Amino acid sequence: MRDKGAMRKRKRGVARVGLYSALAAALTVAVSMGFVLSLHQQRRTEAQIPGGTSATPLTLLQAWDLLAGRAQQWNPQAQAIAFGSTAAGSDTATAGSDGRRLSWFARFVAPGSKTALRLTTLGSTIAVQDQEPAPAPASAIAHLTRPQIDSPAALAAAQGSNAAFGPTQQKSVGYHFTLKDGQSPAIAVIGAINGTTASIDVDAQTGAVLATNTMRPTNTGGILYSADGGASWQASSLTGRYINALAADPSQPRAAWAVAPGDTALSVYRTQDGGKTWNAVSDLPDAAGTWAYTIVDGIVGNRNIVAVGTPQGLWVSTDAGATWQQVSTLPSGVPEFAAIEGSSSGGMLHVSVVTGSSAGEYRTSDLTTWQRLGPAGRLSAVSGGTAVINLVEAAPSATAGTPTAAQSANTATLHANNTQSALSPPAHALRFAGEAISGQPLLAEAPNGIYRSTDGGRSWQPTLAAPLASLDVAPDFATSGSAVAGGFRGGLYRTADGGKTWQLVLPNPASLVPGGNEMYAVQFTSTTDVIAIQSGSIEMQPTGK
Repeated sequence: MRDKGAMRKRKRGVARVGLYSALAAALTVAVSMGFVLSLHQQRRTEAQIPGGTSATPLTLLQAWDLLAGRAQQWNPQAQAIAFGSTAAGSDTATAGSDGRRLSWFARFVAPGSKTALRLTTLGSTIAVQDQEPAPAPASAIAHLTRPQIDSPAALAAAQGSNAAFGPTQQKSVGYHFTLKDGQSPAIAVIGAINGTTASIDVDAQTGAVLATNTMRPTNTGGILYSADGGASWQASSLTGRYINALAADPSQPRAAWAVAPGDTALSVYRTQDGGKTWNAVSDLPDAAGTWAYTIVDGIVGNRNIVAVGTPQGLWVSTDAGATWQQVSTLPSGVPEFAAIEGSSSGGMLHVSVVTGSSAGEYRTSDLTTWQRLGPAGRLSAVSGGTAVINLVEAAPSATAGTPTAAQSANTATLHANNTQSALSPPAHALRFAGEAISGQPLLAEAPNGIYRSTDGGRSWQPTLAAPLASLDVAPDFATSGSAVAGGFRGGLYRTADGGKTWQLVLPNPASLVPGGNEMYAVQFTSTTDVIAIQSGSIEMQPTGK
C-alpha cells in the first residue's frame, strides 16, 4: 500500500511531451515544407487562434488568395515559403473532412527584405500578422506556387488511394493540408492510417497521388540521469528511442515511470535506481494509440494510480502498470495535461481536455465523477504535490479587417485545499515548480528563461535568460533550493539557491545521448536523483503510393 503520509514530502510526478505537438501540430505546418517550425514557434501560432468562433472555413485556394493578397500589400515581390492549415480552438474531430479548415498559416519573404511576414487566418479574417527575421536570403529559399487543384480534390485523391486513411485524433484533429515544394509540387494531406499520423502527397497540378508517408520515431533520444542533484549527468540504459513523458513515483524514492511510442503501441518503463536502469513493464492497449502526452503517478481518492493521456483518451493502471483501462467517464477530447493535487485525506486528479466541445480543466477523486473547474490549460503540480496551478493561455481579441491581434495577459489559478486563488503569471510562462506560498520561492519556466517569485506568484523577477523547454524542483526545494531546467537546444541548467542563480552544467547532452538537445522533461525522483529526456527525432517515412 502506498504511504499517503509521504505525499507532502515528495512532489507528484507530472510530465508531458515537449515535442508534444511537434508531431501533431507542427506537422500541420512544417513537416512538408522543407523547414521545421520550432516547438515554441508552433506554441505561439496555436495560442493565438481562439475557439468558439462562427467564422467560415476556407479551402486551400481560398486561403491562398486571401493570404497572398495581403502579402502583396506588404511587398509586391512577396513569395510564399510556407503554407498550410493549422489548429483552431473550435476544431472538431471531423475538421477538414470537406477539404476546408478554419485557420491557415503562411510565411512570405521578399528579395532584399531582412524580415519575413507571418500570417494566420481565422475564417476570412487575417487574425495574426507579424514580421520576424527572414530565415535566409529570399533567393536561397524554395518558393511555393499556387496549385492547380484545391484541397477538397486533394483529400478525395488521398482517401481514394488508401481505404485506411482517416482523420487524425491527435491534438490537431481532423485532416490538414500543406504545400510542398520540389520537382513535383504537392499538397500533403495529413491524417492517420490505423491510428498513426500519415501524410499522402498529391500532385498540386494533376491530382495524382505521389507518395504515402507515416510518422515514425528514429533511433535517437533517451533518458539521462544524475545522482548529485543535477550537477553531473550520464546516459541511462534507456537510450536510442523517443520518450514521450516522465513521472516520479511519489511513494518510492528513486523510482519513476517513462512512456515511449512504438510502431504499434505505447510502452511503459520503470526505474527503481534513480534512472540508471530501466525495465519494460507493459504496453498500453492498442486502442490507446502510439503517442502519449502525459504520465502521472499518485494517490487519487484512496487508490494509487498511474495515468497516461493519449490522443485517444485517459488510460489508468491501479496495479503498478500491469494492466490498463480507459477512463470512459472523462469528457471527450484530448487529455494533454494532468497533475495530482494531494492531501492527507486522498488526492484529486486534474486533467486538461484541450479539444472538442467539452474542453476544460476537470478534477476527480474517484475516476468516475468529474468536476469542471474552468478552461483547459497547462497543469503544474507545486508545493510538494499538494497544489496544482492551471495556466490558461489567452486568445487574442481580433477585429475583422484588422491585421494584428493583441495578446492579452495569460491567467493562472492555484488549486489547493479545495480552494482556488488567482496568480499573476509572467508573460509566456509554460509551467511552474516550487512553493506557491508567500515567502517561499516559486519558479516559472518560459521559452525565454526562468522567472522567480517570493510572494506567492503575484510578482516575478527573471533569473535565467535562455531558451528553455522544462523545469523541476527537488522534493526538499523549500530548504535545499535545488532545481533543474532543461534547455531548448541549450543543455541542462542547475540552481542550488532557490532559482536566484543558475549554472549551465551540461552544454551538449548529445555528447552523452544522441538527439536534438531539446530537454523537454526533467524530473526529480529523490532529493539528489534527477532524470531528463533527451529529444529524439521523428520523421515521415515512405510507405509507398
